Amino acid sequence: LGGRLDIYRRGTQANPVADGVETDGPEIRREAEAFTGRAGIVYQPVPQLDLYASYATSFTPPTQAQPDGTSLEPEHGRGVDIGQRLHLMGGRVDINTAIYHLVRDNVPFTLPGGFFEQVNAMRSRGFEVDVQTSPVSNWRVSGGYAFTDARFDSFFVSPTVNLEGNRPAFIPRHTFNIWTAYDWPN
Repeated sequence: LGGRLDIYRRGTQANPVADGVETDGPEIRREAEAFTGRAGIVYQPVPQLDLYASYATSFTPPTQAQPDGTSLEPEHGRGVDIGQRLHLMGGRVDINTAIYHLVRDNVPFTLPGGFFEQVNAMRSRGFEVDVQTSPVSNWRVSGGYAFTDARFDSFFVSPTVNLEGNRPAFIPRHTFNIWTAYDWPN
């Protein structure tokens, strides 16, 4: 179990310079606070298998602002993660799998002209698999695959246009990775 209290206070001021004279510009303040928590459990039915589940909330303060100085709403999120880790061959091979469901509220998207639009709700769910192994001493190989289904749950870009059900840009549906390393003695 864990918890965290974030208190965010930020003030910025742009002082314009005209004819070599600096004048005080208006101060723009952004303030937000939130308590986030996390709970998780790990169960090991046999020494080779770890099962886990967790729930967590998140908070991201509003670091961006509209061109008129209006602050954005803070981003909040919540998520569930369930998975397992299987240890094989005397610990030389680990196979990890997980499924997850995440929901984020007030996600900012940049629009032309330096404006921002905030998504009412965006969800991501999917699964991940990764394998870590050491075929011989000093050599490690890791590989993985993840599937992500990200969608707007509610995103009104105008009173008559709701992008609910659409996929956000730049969030890959499939990702693959492979990594290897060899440690030379001395």
